[in-house]
Amino acid sequence: MPEVKFIFIAAVSLDGKIGRNPNETSTVWTSQEDKKFLNDILNKIQVIVIGRKTYEIAIKPLSKRRCIVLTSQVEKIQQKSDLCYFFNPDAVNLKVFISELGFSQAAVLGGTKTYDTLLSQGFIDEIYLTIEPIIFGAGLSLFSKKLSILKNLKLDYVKKMNEDGSILLHYFLTNQP
Repeated sequence: MPEVKFIFIAAVSLDGKIGRNPNETSTVWTSQEDKKFLNDILNKIQVIVIGRKTYEIAIKPLSKRRCIVLTSQVEKIQQKSDLCYFFNPDAVNLKVFISELGFSQAAVLGGTKTYDTLLSQGFIDEIYLTIEPIIFGAGLSLFSKKLSILKNLKLDYVKKMNEDGSILLHYFLTNQP
């Protein structure tokens, strides 16, 4: 079985928000450059891990990709289609499941609860973070304030994506304490 590498991918506002509210159904605030980056990287990754609410928001574009949807609404694992599994992370080990499917990489697309769950389980190897030049003032954080796990991340590179100031950061996990 292959070792699974988890790659967190997110876009945030300058004040660190991934959305204005839990019911937001649009990513119109992210730049075209971020959308292109996301599409390009997802074309290279074998499977997407995503929370149920986030999946429901983006179901149309995600229906063409292999997805594992984290939800407590199933007992263990429920295959919804050839490309989609609903998965209870409290009942089954996600890393083992992805490895048994034969995949070695998984993109993690959120939301907050999904990022928290996987980070708390130690399932993080890289983060791609686009910072968009917008301020929400309030909204959903990338990680919740309840999370108190220190991870050793190292900045690999910074890329200015456009003239408006959208910036892509790439971090990877180091083995140093």
